[in-house]
Amino acid sequence: ILQLVAKGLRYTTIASRLYLSNGTVRNYASTAYTKLGVSNKEEAVQKALEIGIIE
Repeated sequence: ILQLVAKGLRYTTIASRLYLSNGTVRNYASTAYTKLGVSNKEEAVQKALEIGIIE
């Protein structure tokens, strides 16, 4: 999900591509943000790039 967020896709688009509900994508993203210690998409993408979990 973070890779798709990094590409600038909206949660609704990500949900459609992954055959998930919008709520599920939001929940997964929220969990990832918490684990990364960030509070928004931009910070999450930056942190994920820094630690190498996305390219």
